[in-house]
Order: sequence, then structure tokens, then C-alpha cells
Amino acid sequence: MSYKEVTEIRSKSCPQTGDVSAIVQPVTDQYLDPAGSGPDDPGVIRDQYLQFLTDMYFAAPTALMAQSQSAKPVRVFQYEFQHRSSAFSFKPAYVQADHSDEVFYVLGLLFLRDNNNNNNNNNTSWKYAFSDRERQLCLDIMAYWTNFAANGDPNNQVGSPRKRSLVSWPGYMPSSKDYLRLDMTSSADVALRGTRMKFWNEAVPRMMGEDVGSSGTTESANLMVFISLCAGVLISMCICKR
Repeated sequence: MSYKEVTEIRSKSCPQTGDVSAIVQPVTDQYLDPAGSGPDDPGVIRDQYLQFLTDMYFAAPTALMAQSQSAKPVRVFQYEFQHRSSAFSFKPAYVQADHSDEVFYVLGLLFLRDNNNNNNNNNTSWKYAFSDRERQLCLDIMAYWTNFAANGDPNNQVGSPRKRSLVSWPGYMPSSKDYLRLDMTSSADVALRGTRMKFWNEAVPRMMGEDVGSSGTTESANLMVFISLCAGVLISMCICKR
């Protein structure tokens, strides 16, 4: 996609905002440190670029949604799945927890049996090569999701047919931005990717001429989607030229 095409999309979707080229250098400075270790190392650049994509496409919109919803009379629970699953060994070593990996755990796919195994006389062969500890994590995640669906709270096990000892999942609060780190040993934390979320959800919109409210949210619902499109194209071009 050319810069002209990006500009045309911008003018149609967010005509009130500033020039998207204004954010290229600030975004680049966030992720590419020329004075840092191995600035010319392709592996370092790759990892920085993956962090950039993760923050821009997934983390920042999620943080923005949690912040917006928490201003309403509803309970919000945020999480980040952080475990690299052993069954996904086909993925490159630099890929840790990947987008949608947790779906296997939410749906209980770790407990599927291999019906095509002729030696499976005792029905003990698993379809996917997850570890026993990962299956325990799967049970925890299924419990959280079931509790939330039944009671509106992932910690509330009322009515659950099989109660588990779960790490308490804190409700999201606008001031502390509480969330749960879902991993082999899950734990509560605050302010997911805090500094960079403020950059994407507050600093970048301001650079684009958008009014940012006291809650750190913008008035335009399509602004982050548009910024993601434009910044993704422009930063990709910038990195490829390095």
C-alpha cells in the first residue's frame, strides 16, 4: 500500500485528525533504539518489531476497551495469556505466547483423545502433546471462564460441579488497571504494558489531533483502528529500509 493510498483512507475515515506521518518517528523511537544493544542485529530488530505489532494491534486496543468499559456500571476482568505451549513446538523459538493460543485451553482441547491410535486400548492417548501441568492450567482457565459465564465473576464458583483452588482474578479498576497473568503459575498484576499503553492510547491520539479525555480514551471509535493501519504500513517501510 502506498503512502498516497494510506492518506486517502485517512481522509475518508478520520478527516479531523492530523498528518499520520507525525507519529512515525515517535513510534520508531519507542521500539528501535539505535544506541541500544545490537541495533543492526536482524534478530534484535525482529523482536522489536514483534513487540511493536503486539502493542499496536492487540494490547493497546484491549487496554483501551478495558478502560472504556470500566467507566460503565459493569465488571471488567482483563488478562494476558503468557505461556508458550509445548504442543506448539513447530513455532519459531522467538515466538512465546501467540495470539489465540489460549483458545485451546478455554475450549478444553487439551483433553481430546486420539481416536485414530490403534494402540489406544485403554483410551489414555491424547490427541495433542501438551504436558500434564498444561492440562491443569487448562482446567483452571475453563473454571475461570465458566464461573464468569455463570456468575459474572471468574472467582465465583457457586454452582460449579468441580471447584478448583484458583488464584484470585482482580477486577479491572481504572486507577490501577488490574489484570491476571495467565501462566503455569498465574498471578495478579497491574498496568499491563503500562508505559507503552499510555503512549498508544494517549500520546499518539494527541499527536493526531484527537481530544483525549481524562480517562485516557478518545472520542473517535475508529481512531485506533485507523492509526494501526497507517502506522503499520509506515513503520514497516521504515524498518525495512534500515
